[in-house]
Amino acid sequence: MKSNMNEILNLSEVYPKIKSQSLPITTTYKLSKLFTAVQSEKSFYDTQIDSIIQQFGKRGEDGNLLLTDDKTGVQIDTAQISAAQEKINELMSIEVNLPDITFTLDELQKVELTVEEFSTLMKFIAD
Repeated sequence: MKSNMNEILNLSEVYPKIKSQSLPITTTYKLSKLFTAVQSEKSFYDTQIDSIIQQFGKRGEDGNLLLTDDKTGVQIDTAQISAAQEKINELMSIEVNLPDITFTLDELQKVELTVEEFSTLMKFIAD
């Protein structure tokens, strides 16, 4: 099943919510198979985003990357912002293949998710 990196990131946020839930073995197997693939793609994303940060991040005199004022990110050289954004957009639009797994609503009956979390699984639900 084709997905893009944005969908992978959304799916990776659902995994911590359901990984400790006790579910029927078939559902657990399918979710495990799906999230193993998601984690692999997320690892690729993390490596690529780190490379972009290393390439376009602003560095201090000591050669270390400079953090944003709120210390939650890395400053990007203002002359490089559009190039960095282009690389990020390219990364986010990469199409990846996930296992062809579908769930019925019955299989997901015991999974406790918010509406937002559930919506990330919609493309995997068979009518």
